[in-house]
Amino acid sequence: QNSPILGNYRSDQLLDWEPKGKPNPSQWPGELGQKCIVPEDTETYNKFFKYHEFNVLASDRIALNRTLRDSRSDSCQSKQYPNQLPDASVIIVFHNEAYSTLLRTLHIYLKQHLKHYVRELSVPIKIIRLGRRSGLIQARILGSSHAVGRVLIFLDSHCECNEGWLEPLLDRIAGDRTRVVCPIIDVIDEHSFRYVTASDMTYGGFNWKFGFRWYTAPDSELIRRNNDRTLPLRTPALSGGLYAIDRQFFEYIGKYDSKMVIWGAENIEISLRIWMCGGSIEIVTCSRVGHVFRNKTPYTLPGGSNYIVWHNTARLAHVWLDDWTHFFFTLYPSARQIDVGIWHNTARLAHVWLDDWTHFFFTLYPSARQIDVGSIAERVALRKQRKCHSFQWYLDNVYPESLLPKDYYFLGDIRNMKNEDICLDSVQSEEATITWDLIISGRNSKYEKKFNIAVTSKRLHTTKRFFKRKYKSCNSDNDLLSNYAIFLQSLLLIVSNFFLLPAVYLALKCKYLGEAFIYFLTMFCSSFYHMCDNEKMKYCIFNYEVLQFCDFYSAILTLWVTAILMSDMPYEWRSVLHLTGSLFFAGLLRSKTTGVWSFVVPAVCSLILLAMSWV
Repeated sequence: QNSPILGNYRSDQLLDWEPKGKPNPSQWPGELGQKCIVPEDTETYNKFFKYHEFNVLASDRIALNRTLRDSRSDSCQSKQYPNQLPDASVIIVFHNEAYSTLLRTLHIYLKQHLKHYVRELSVPIKIIRLGRRSGLIQARILGSSHAVGRVLIFLDSHCECNEGWLEPLLDRIAGDRTRVVCPIIDVIDEHSFRYVTASDMTYGGFNWKFGFRWYTAPDSELIRRNNDRTLPLRTPALSGGLYAIDRQFFEYIGKYDSKMVIWGAENIEISLRIWMCGGSIEIVTCSRVGHVFRNKTPYTLPGGSNYIVWHNTARLAHVWLDDWTHFFFTLYPSARQIDVGIWHNTARLAHVWLDDWTHFFFTLYPSARQIDVGSIAERVALRKQRKCHSFQWYLDNVYPESLLPKDYYFLGDIRNMKNEDICLDSVQSEEATITWDLIISGRNSKYEKKFNIAVTSKRLHTTKRFFKRKYKSCNSDNDLLSNYAIFLQSLLLIVSNFFLLPAVYLALKCKYLGEAFIYFLTMFCSSFYHMCDNEKMKYCIFNYEVLQFCDFYSAILTLWVTAILMSDMPYEWRSVLHLTGSLFFAGLLRSKTTGVWSFVVPAVCSLILLAMSWV
């Protein structure tokens, strides 16, 4: 397949692949990816763990070239690759890294005899020190300028590459130089350094903050690959730490945004550029690399992590989000308004790449709107020069599963006008999504608009999907009842129950004790039910559902026992009908308390009973 932008490699640009080396003895600590247990010394453990945010004592006991169990599937292990593949330069950025994890990352290549294949190993490894602390983005740009391999491989400084990890990556790039490929990132436990295999059905995406997240790959990807899980998985976004890219294509799309700071959002920004400017991103499921995932960084960031991330994301929004830039800065106003605050990188991303969605971004995060993201003219010019697609094209063709609401109606806050301390809460996890209906009534409006509400990652939006319909439960402002009127309404309902007192008196006088008890029970249950059936002024002696059932049940029994009395049934028959009716109506009411048949059936039975006695 010919690369549409760069063309394929010439035969003289490909080198022969050499076989792997011999494994280490299996009894060595941590071999085959097993966990490494160190003697318990809490004080020493905590001291060194704080320095690196992983167990460096366990790492130091493991061989620098430890052998890992081949975690590829059987189908992947049997795949064949061309003998000739392009050479590569491996770029590893590190800052105060533990020696054992850093050297183990380097030895991954040394033990594989890749001296021709990985160009940096045919000569002493180059160590390039920046004059001042500049962060991962600047360091990777500098490293790429010193690299001479035709493919650039970016890795973190605490990785371990599994068997056969490199051939699948380079084979995909050799087929199309605009492909950017990632391995499956397995997990190396930060406490025991146990190697844990990750799923081959997850891919990269992002949330409303344009923060990277792992998601389950959609069924459409499995269908596209004809259920062959050895084929690469297309992913909307890079995780950022581990990937391979053709060096010329890396330069063609503009490397990294050099005005972004340290790290944060640079992986989303380059992901948008790759897809929107003619490339593609794949997770090669037959390539696996282990990575030590830390819960937090062991070092501080200049200006704080919030400032770094939002600065970069704001740049992304301004350059790439198009009309969605408004969405971003409306959601996150802090990215717009704070000059030396937060979200520098994310704000740059929004300004350059989000197009119409820039409004969406800055509406959600208004503080990102006025961050000093620096000049974005160069990045905007690059985008125009490369004739990159719009962000809407990216959402429609690359990431249709995105959680971004493509047809949102408006953005903003929902506030409680009487108590500002009360907030709308979805009561859910960070990534879950729920929907419900919100009915909004305008002043003097005959109709209400019903909006579909979605809450995702603690954010709320409404869609354009609404219709006009009159709801009895939703009144206009002028029709709202005052607290006094509501109290009076409840009081009248309660007082109306005392009309049963004459019935109780007559039943007692005629010695109909069972009937008298039913009448009194109806009066009692109905009164307390109405006292509980009021959101503003309620008093409940029992659970609301219990009171509702008792009120309806006692009312039905009142109708039934009265019909039996009026039918002038013999005494022995009255007892049978009382018991039978009580059980039957209880079951009927239990199935659906407020159902129509719960009232129609007792009424019809009472009428039939009266008719039979009068015939």
